[in-house]
Amino acid sequence: MGPNKNKKRLGTIVRPDLRLKRWLLGVYATPAAPMAALGLPIVVFLPVYYERSIGLDMAAVGLVFMLARFWDIFTDPIVGVLEDRTTLPFGRRRSWLAIGAPLTALGAVLVFFPPATANVTYLIAAMFLLYVGFTVTQVAHLSWGAEIADTPDERSRVQGWREIWVVGGMLVVLATPSVLGLLNLGDFADGVRAMGWFVIVGLPLAALLVITLVPEPDRGHQRNLRWGEALPMIRENRNLQVTLIADILTGFSAGVLGSLFVYYFESYLRFPDGQALLLLFFYFVSGLVAVPLWMLLSYRLGKARAFLFAMLASAVGSVLILTVPPVNFPVAVIVLLVAGIPYGAGPFL
Repeated sequence: MGPNKNKKRLGTIVRPDLRLKRWLLGVYATPAAPMAALGLPIVVFLPVYYERSIGLDMAAVGLVFMLARFWDIFTDPIVGVLEDRTTLPFGRRRSWLAIGAPLTALGAVLVFFPPATANVTYLIAAMFLLYVGFTVTQVAHLSWGAEIADTPDERSRVQGWREIWVVGGMLVVLATPSVLGLLNLGDFADGVRAMGWFVIVGLPLAALLVITLVPEPDRGHQRNLRWGEALPMIRENRNLQVTLIADILTGFSAGVLGSLFVYYFESYLRFPDGQALLLLFFYFVSGLVAVPLWMLLSYRLGKARAFLFAMLASAVGSVLILTVPPVNFPVAVIVLLVAGIPYGAGPFL
């Protein structure tokens, strides 16, 4: 076979010369939807669920969630190194995705379906198991996506498609409690448990699709980066420092928005129950629709400029949210649709 021919089989692919097919990008991105239910929605719904339905103290629940997220600071690099250094016949990323998806689903069972006697100790153990599985799955999936694309524009396409599934997954879980309520199929607790089923069933199935259909690049004998090389690289590379700081700040911004959104609109602006979640739904719909726009801008202007415009728009949108008048739903919908436009840009740019 000539050097310019594509060679594909299960588990390996010679780096392609052509753009990745859309169906392949769609299949690759599917695990992002159930994983999204463990992002912002879990921060919005689960603390309230554990307070109202299980009877735990809100301050204690908040502390557990904060510590679980800080745990990622230590587990992410460790899991990244472990996955990079593991060579299995089944495939490097493929093997870890096969391990991480069922582990995450098991953690979701414990977190979303606690016994009536669950206490803070139970929540700590369940959350830490959930986030270990989440980290293993997330690192494998993101690394796989970075490796199947050759060029900056292709990486934008890969992560753009993934972000579409992320926002789509958020929309599903955000809408679940409201839909169950409107159809008289359950209360708030039933809605939260339905989110759990979305993760428990959806993530293993999506991972199976990716493992079966998405080729994994053959990295050959590429040398792994040592800890002693990684730290000086961060210290000496100003562009990398700026990128990491921007990632921290955008993540912090999303976390603050998600944690305070319902309380701000219901307790401060006095919107009726359910309207705050509906406004959050509009916010994510806007973010989902706008993802192709940011992908197009990244092709035309480059990732750096597109990211700059997105973050400026995000800052303006955050200020606009603070101008929403109390109990004025039409104005709030317009503001949230505008403010949500840059939501999906940061993660993939």
